[in-house]
Amino acid sequence: VARESIVLLKNQNKILPLKKNLNSIAVIGPNSDTLDSLIGEYYGTPSTYVTPLQGIRNKVAPNTKIFYSKGCDHLGDSKEEFKNAKTLAERSDIVIMFMGLTGQIEGEEGYVTGPLVGDRKELSLPKIQQELLRHIFQTGKPIILVLLSGGCLSVPFSKENVPAILQAWYPGEEGGSAIADVIFGDFNPSGKLPITFYNSVDQLPDFKDYKMLNRTYRYLNENPLFPFGFGLSYTSFEYSDFKISPLELSKEDEIQISVDVLNIGKQPGQEIVQLYLKKLESKNRIPLIELKGFKKIYLKRGEMKKVSFMLTSDQYSIVNEEGNRIIESGIYRIFIGGCQPDTPFSKCLKKSFEITFNKNL
Repeated sequence: VARESIVLLKNQNKILPLKKNLNSIAVIGPNSDTLDSLIGEYYGTPSTYVTPLQGIRNKVAPNTKIFYSKGCDHLGDSKEEFKNAKTLAERSDIVIMFMGLTGQIEGEEGYVTGPLVGDRKELSLPKIQQELLRHIFQTGKPIILVLLSGGCLSVPFSKENVPAILQAWYPGEEGGSAIADVIFGDFNPSGKLPITFYNSVDQLPDFKDYKMLNRTYRYLNENPLFPFGFGLSYTSFEYSDFKISPLELSKEDEIQISVDVLNIGKQPGQEIVQLYLKKLESKNRIPLIELKGFKKIYLKRGEMKKVSFMLTSDQYSIVNEEGNRIIESGIYRIFIGGCQPDTPFSKCLKKSFEITFNKNL
């Protein structure tokens, strides 16, 4: 379960997966060797657990040297470990940094400063962790950034400068093993983001603003840091032969949808095929786009599968401002692919159909 949930957000020049027989690896960061980074907010007490540091030590070849430094605490301003962390990074072939939050920081009754205990005022990494990341970046060594958190983290500097980013959430007691499996290629990542990763808190409306603009992927009209539904793989997929039927509805009916998905990469992998619906114009205030279905498929190298969906009247109906569910005439557009459409990451196929009647449900 932990392996399936991990999301590969960036993999520049296919730096991942790493070889297990590297000469040396520096493991740095406050989430590297602590139970808190694994178990989140609601949990039992595990009898055994594997931290990210332990998972890496268990995975690499016997001759690979593993250097470890916590670097800093999750919060605070102490830079006492910065020098040692940088020295270890300079001695290593590659750096794996485990950063992020814990359930105590972002959970209910969290250990955060300010009057609103448990709420984050920012979506970014805590300041001390940002400083540590930039400090290690100065060494010029390639960095694999692994984020552990329950919510989104705004990491624009890392997106621009770090070769690889993984979002591992709170992966549970075997989380360290799961992360190592992904980093070293024993498991091909297939997770997709269930939330939007915003560029900053400035993209979000005020908490008291209920106009919904930019709140969740359904109302977002700006490019996010990473969109809802996004996630990379160590292989690649190609979509083709996208069909919908019928193209025009004069009465309440189902719409049949199909698409072929081909694994064009060099290894087997899983793809989550996502179906989105958008109404091009409406008299009512409705979401800009909505996920209407998804299916996870496994494809061997070079294998193709046909994936089918059925769109029901309940799914293409809308709720008007009076709170009534209706079918509204007009042009609707269906998108299908491996990510939310209308973003720089998207390569979705699209087709339109028309509804020529109105009906109260």
